[in-house]
Amino acid sequence: HFKVFDEGNVEALFDRFLQQLVHRGYRPIKYRELSLEERWSEWQPCDLSNVDLSSLERAAASDMHVSEEDQTKPEYPPKAAPSPK
Repeated sequence: HFKVFDEGNVEALFDRFLQQLVHRGYRPIKYRELSLEERWSEWQPCDLSNVDLSSLERAAASDMHVSEEDQTKPEYPPKAAPSPK
């Protein structure tokens, strides 16, 4: 949910919003707008030509897994944990 109040150039504001999504690890694919009559428009593809995608590229190149797949489940209680009193 993103509200616009005092901005003259909506396209520049939208590009900044897309950049914030990318910075937080999201790759925007499509969007839709809510009209003044409170009706949703059709889905439109996001134009990422003005967005710096380097943070996503760095994350993809790193050896970091963000999904639940390939995660090891820690043993509980850990073997090195002291016994409870």
